Amino acid sequence: MKHKVYFFTSVTRIVLFFSLALHIHATPLSEEQSLSAQTRTILSAKRKVISLSASNEADKENQQNMSGHHKKKKLSTPKNNASKSPSKFSPLLKLEKEIRSLTIKIEKAYSKASRIDLDQSYKAFKKLNYPEEVWHTLGQQIKAEQWPPQESWKEIIGGHLFFPASQLHKWQESPYTEHLLQCSHIMYRCMFAASFGHSLGLFYTTNTLWMINRLDDDLTTDRELNKPNSYTRMMQKACFELEQCLDRPDVCYALGQGSLLSPSLSYDYIKIRSMELFEKGSDFKNQLAALSSKLLRKGYAEVPIDAFLALARQGYLPAYIEAAEHAKKTRHREVEKSILIEATQQGYPLAWIELASWYDDHKQEKESLKCLKKAAQAKVSYAFIKLGFKLVGNHFHRLDMEKLQKASPFELEKACNYFKKAGELHDPEGYEYLVDLKLALSSFSQDKEKALSLKTEALEAAKQGCALGWKMTYSKLARLLPEDEYLTALKVYGPTPHELPAAVEAFLNREIGSRLPRKES
Repeated sequence: MKHKVYFFTSVTRIVLFFSLALHIHATPLSEEQSLSAQTRTILSAKRKVISLSASNEADKENQQNMSGHHKKKKLSTPKNNASKSPSKFSPLLKLEKEIRSLTIKIEKAYSKASRIDLDQSYKAFKKLNYPEEVWHTLGQQIKAEQWPPQESWKEIIGGHLFFPASQLHKWQESPYTEHLLQCSHIMYRCMFAASFGHSLGLFYTTNTLWMINRLDDDLTTDRELNKPNSYTRMMQKACFELEQCLDRPDVCYALGQGSLLSPSLSYDYIKIRSMELFEKGSDFKNQLAALSSKLLRKGYAEVPIDAFLALARQGYLPAYIEAAEHAKKTRHREVEKSILIEATQQGYPLAWIELASWYDDHKQEKESLKCLKKAAQAKVSYAFIKLGFKLVGNHFHRLDMEKLQKASPFELEKACNYFKKAGELHDPEGYEYLVDLKLALSSFSQDKEKALSLKTEALEAAKQGCALGWKMTYSKLARLLPEDEYLTALKVYGPTPHELPAAVEAFLNREIGSRLPRKES
């Protein structure tokens, strides 16, 4: 009897086992998905509760931080949970995406030299609204530097985003490109950075405005009378802030260049000598500036040419040009040539311009043209300008009326295209010289329709130059248009360079929310 009961129990267990197995395998997939969806819903709800809780804490902390900003010298550190990997829909990832998009738009606006597009990007950034904790985390990720007046991480990132550091470094390296710093798409980026408390942005905004207007009569009078103006107020503020950041090479270089500025503009606000600043900066650019300053003070005998070549061969290619200049001044012209050839071999396109000048000095016109065309192939705008003047002007960038009258239609068209190409590379001097050439050809033309057409082309070139913020094309536009049309054009191209300093100061006062220092401060 016991065996029968045992057998029956065993059979029952086996049947139950297979029934359960069949039931599990027969469960529909949709049922599994439903269970999974329920699980995800529960987890999602938990995450939302946690996220809302964290967000409320972040908002409270942000309010506390902002209310105490003026009492703090160092911005607060976010809580440990900010260091965790962000979820798919976290505020940090959203902000990262928006900043990436804005970075692309800003670079595109720069590549098109569009002041209007830059302004739109600036307004879009101002509208971004995230907790301070999120800005802080992103700021540390992109290694944005803080400047003395900045009180929030949004300001720090805004200054970092708009300040055109790489373009400034590139154009500062040569006298053939320095004037490009006066273009509006560079100056406006510096100004927007300054509105976020970026001290170097304020310095270069002021310096650029001064470079544009330094020869104006009223500015000369202000200097003579030691009268404060937009330039001095902004420069005073910039220098005071920058002297707190002398551990940064770019700051040392900027302040070191103060010796080249008007004494009433920066000299009174910079307490450290240029040489000391350059030596403190210590990077290649500062080292080259220190060598050049030493050379000016002590002469070529005290600064060996090898010092410049050593910098160049370490990778700072602009030092080749200084080395070649050293050889030229000490009358080692063949050494100068060999240095310039080495520079071109190392891939420094501006050396082709210097090499072309060397061949000009030695009456080797064909070789000079070859060098300029090499530079033009490398998209050096100055090379196109030089090529244009070889056809219709002189070494001093003035039109030669005798050359113009003797030039063939093909040569004249070629010269126009050279100047236009320089302008298309965002060199406003190209448009300036194109206006002059078109107007000269218009005055020579015996055909009234052709003369009118050339004048219209000159007007278009002047407008292109104004779009780049170039002072000379503003004055040409004023001569080409009736007064009412000129005033309408200013609404498109912005204030004239003469009126720009006051407009910039008003903008910064409005955006920063406090007035810039006055003389009595």
